[in-house]
Amino acid sequence: MDQIFKNSLLTIVASRSRKASDGFLDNYMPCSTAFYFPVLHASGTLVTVTLQKVPDIHYADEPINMRAWTLQERLLSPRTLSFLSKGATLEWQCESAWESNIGPIEKPFGEKLRLYSQIFPRRGSAPLPLARHRLCHLWAGIVKDYSARDLTYSEDKLLAISAVAQEFARVFGTGYYAGLWRSILVPQLLWKSVYPLSKPNTRADTYRSPSWSWASIVGRVDLCPFPCLSDSKLNVLDCKVALADNNTPFGAVASAILTVQGALKKATVHTRTLYDSVTGEVLALASLDTRVSIGHNPVWCLLVTTESSVDWDVETLTSQTSQDYPDTLCALLLTKAQSNQKVTFQRVGITDEFPEPNLHWFDDATVKVRDII
Repeated sequence: MDQIFKNSLLTIVASRSRKASDGFLDNYMPCSTAFYFPVLHASGTLVTVTLQKVPDIHYADEPINMRAWTLQERLLSPRTLSFLSKGATLEWQCESAWESNIGPIEKPFGEKLRLYSQIFPRRGSAPLPLARHRLCHLWAGIVKDYSARDLTYSEDKLLAISAVAQEFARVFGTGYYAGLWRSILVPQLLWKSVYPLSKPNTRADTYRSPSWSWASIVGRVDLCPFPCLSDSKLNVLDCKVALADNNTPFGAVASAILTVQGALKKATVHTRTLYDSVTGEVLALASLDTRVSIGHNPVWCLLVTTESSVDWDVETLTSQTSQDYPDTLCALLLTKAQSNQKVTFQRVGITDEFPEPNLHWFDDATVKVRDII
């Protein structure tokens, strides 16, 4: 299906429909009441001026944007004509424009449209080289949008974005591990689960990706958009991913294991706060992937980086001058996985807000090799 959308002349989008069986041409209401005024033109001709309130349209709120599969269909299509839910509104999008028949729509800047056209070239055109930091930010934005969308079948989480990943692989030029890219794997491990207290994220009921991948979460995630770390403390030794189907290298995975070497130190978590397991000292805020209680079980903090943020301005699409780094000390929060074999760990969260006095907490930590599943 990805080739159908990618090579289409035009894709008609039923944006107002929540499911495939919904119609989109019936029960269309006018935008608002129209008022007509006769006006005498300077030429002496009597003309009519129409005044009508333009509806406030936010494309992100359209029902179709709640569905996961539709994101890659839209990104791959060179041109789309969308029937929106407010009034008789049509929206047009192509490589150079994003417009509607009733006026302004909340939409991305033109530069983002040009970036999309570079990632998804049409009809065999050769893409220009893009700076890695721009690819990282663009992929992170897509994952943030996609992760909040609904799936009928949970196991489709990676498959429903696989066509987009395939296009990114061509420009990234690197391996793909269950939603993360090999050349920038360490910073991408620093994704964060984002959810309101009233509706917490959960883990998928059935296995669809390793705990260290954002794809294991049901709900919105923020993927770290930074291409490199200024002072990485984590060394990735190996990453093994077994595909559910070898014919879909960017699709579902059957199992995966990440082998890393880094400073590891025991702590405890209570009400989203990280404590020293020995002294009871408050260390930092803990951002847990889900609301599942860890109880009195210990967590292990795996140090990733210790440096502060630097973000330089970017002038062009191909500029390589930008360097983006996380804000301060970052560590993954792990628990021991239930296994009858050797000791393995699974991710349960992240901490990235260590106050200045606690930045040396890892100084006496032991550097170990650990497997994360």
